[in-house]
Amino acid sequence: MISWLSIKVHRSFSAAALTSGFGQVIFPAVLIVSGDAAATVANLLSHDLLVRLSLVAALVAVACHIIWTFLFYELFEKPTAGDDEVLLKIAGLR
Repeated sequence: MISWLSIKVHRSFSAAALTSGFGQVIFPAVLIVSGDAAATVANLLSHDLLVRLSLVAALVAVACHIIWTFLFYELFEKPTAGDDEVLLKIAGLR
């Protein structure tokens, strides 16, 4: 039986992976021109929506990391019977 906690952790990981990839890797790679500040500024000014989406995606990723903190706190706050129980909880099998 999969618990609600493991489902939330999985969804949070998925959301953070997508938003981090777009907000912190792909969008800046498109906008920033290495060694040419003028071209970078021109890209930032001409792609206003892309800059905003990049910032929003990065903020969503940060929010997901904050959610992870609370979810992992709930996951590990109760004492467990042994190491195998912790592994089962992490895998979402308990």
